[in-house]
Amino acid sequence: MLRPVHLLALAVSSCAAAAAAAPDFARDVRPIFDQHCTECHGEKKQKSGLRLDVKAAAFKGGDGDGPSLVAGHAKDSPLIRFVTSADPEQRMPPKGDGLSAAEIATLTRWINEGAPWPDGVDRVKLADPRDHWSFKPLAVPPGQHSIDSFIAAKLGEHSL
Repeated sequence: MLRPVHLLALAVSSCAAAAAAAPDFARDVRPIFDQHCTECHGEKKQKSGLRLDVKAAAFKGGDGDGPSLVAGHAKDSPLIRFVTSADPEQRMPPKGDGLSAAEIATLTRWINEGAPWPDGVDRVKLADPRDHWSFKPLAVPPGQHSIDSFIAAKLGEHSL
């Protein structure tokens, strides 16, 4: 039988374990991106070529800065450099008060914990540039005769 002291110890250890877990992308990180970043780095606009609403694009980064998120290394991640910059020309977001210390801490911890961004949680899906008609094999629709076969038959009739 568990005594109240044991229950209290169990509750404290559960809280400590929850606090030690990496921030959850959907619960903790995406709301920060939605509130402060995706207006300029989202589906409608991608300033500096950066998108923060799609996993593959966010990890790829924008124009000239390399990957925006360096999983496991917040200090090497341009995202953290821009949200903590004292230079008003570099600080993101450029308008308003910027991110709070708690929001910066959440992003920093999330990146240091490996920046876990589960597959399938993006709200949009980027088009695959390899899924273009020019990369697909040619095919004659079944049951139809192409003009080429008609011409080849007539040329064959005249031994040409």
